[in-house]
Amino acid sequence: MTQSEEVCRRLAALTPSLEWELEPITTSADRFKDRPLADDGGKGLFVKELDEAVTAGKVDCAVHSL
Repeated sequence: MTQSEEVCRRLAALTPSLEWELEPITTSADRFKDRPLADDGGKGLFVKELDEAVTAGKVDCAVHSL
């Protein structure tokens, strides 16, 4: 969340007329900590739900890591 909060602060500073809020999303990789990522789809698990949320219009942008 630290990276997301920093991006939100910077976007708010650049666009004061817009309202920015964070929408935490738990990814599959966050839930499957008891086994190797390769067993469940690899590193794509870190961004799968983020991509789906953007594509579905649930969020306007997503930050996983800087």
